[in-house]
Amino acid sequence: MNTKTILVVEENPQTLRVIRDTFSEAEARYVVCTGESEAWSQFEANADIKCVLIRMHSESMDGCELCRRIRRLRSADSLTILMIVAEDQLDLADRAIEAGATDILIDPFEPRELRMRTHVYPCSRRNRVDEGRQFAVAAAIPAMESVNASEVPRPSRSHACVVAPKFDPDLQRFTYGASVEQIAAWKNDESVTKVALDRILVCPRCNGVPTFRMGCGSCGSAMTEPDVLIHHYACAYVGAEAEFRKGHEFVCPKCRQQDLVSGSDFETVSGAHVCADCHSRISQPELIGHCLCCQHRFPADDAGTMQLTAFHVHRIRETVGHETGHRPIANRAVVASSTIRTSVSETRTASKPDGSCP
Repeated sequence: MNTKTILVVEENPQTLRVIRDTFSEAEARYVVCTGESEAWSQFEANADIKCVLIRMHSESMDGCELCRRIRRLRSADSLTILMIVAEDQLDLADRAIEAGATDILIDPFEPRELRMRTHVYPCSRRNRVDEGRQFAVAAAIPAMESVNASEVPRPSRSHACVVAPKFDPDLQRFTYGASVEQIAAWKNDESVTKVALDRILVCPRCNGVPTFRMGCGSCGSAMTEPDVLIHHYACAYVGAEAEFRKGHEFVCPKCRQQDLVSGSDFETVSGAHVCADCHSRISQPELIGHCLCCQHRFPADDAGTMQLTAFHVHRIRETVGHETGHRPIANRAVVASSTIRTSVSETRTASKPDGSCP
């Protein structure tokens, strides 16, 4: 989130549209004024303004005079002033610097350049976080702790009857705490309720849980940095920033022009990315998976998919009528694999050969 406030003093509709769209996308706080008096009032009222964009000259505005008034109150260390200068007025750009502007911004300009010059960057996408899925079926059934038919079930904590996967920090994967055969039986048993919890990406080698980051497609390292290139307008030379930088100044290595000014003399662009580990040059970083279990690195497209499912173990209550003199049979858990079953004896009446009862 960009927390600083930017004061925009501009009246050109097309330029304003670019500024509004760029700052809105970055969720930056900004105030737009179309006149000098309005801008001065906003500047005096907002102490948290850290950057000012001013149209240098128009029919109804003298940006240089406004810049001088602002500089009497705020120094260059605490406030950045960018003067918006039209291309056909570049011969007057020196007046903006003399008036106290930090730098100039040549109009028209691209959103990328505006973000770079104002240090405002697009916000990361906010992921909607849902509440944990509720075990609705389990909530409707009294929880039982025991699944042994020879024991009387005891009331237990909520969801004790639910077999759900849990992340094992030692194994770095999701486990059920049951054998593979048992899980397979639960999956194939129609009497078991299955609840889909999630679908996750796993390591293609060991089904471990991976982390994902942007990195080098050659070795999987996350230590990649983009080359910063400079395009000199006058001689059209494009080279690394290190070639141009001479101390605190920029000097073109081709035409030897000195004291180059960003925006008016050159622009910066991103070049290829360089891996710090294998020194490969790549056009763009790739999404790389790194398995926490086996340390395998792999392209995200090669990741496997695992369905996380919870299994509900249901209960039954079978009773023999009180008129027979038998007591009710206690609730017993039925394991989905049918390896443990509860049976109820049937009362049969045996007849003698003569038809009489014993």
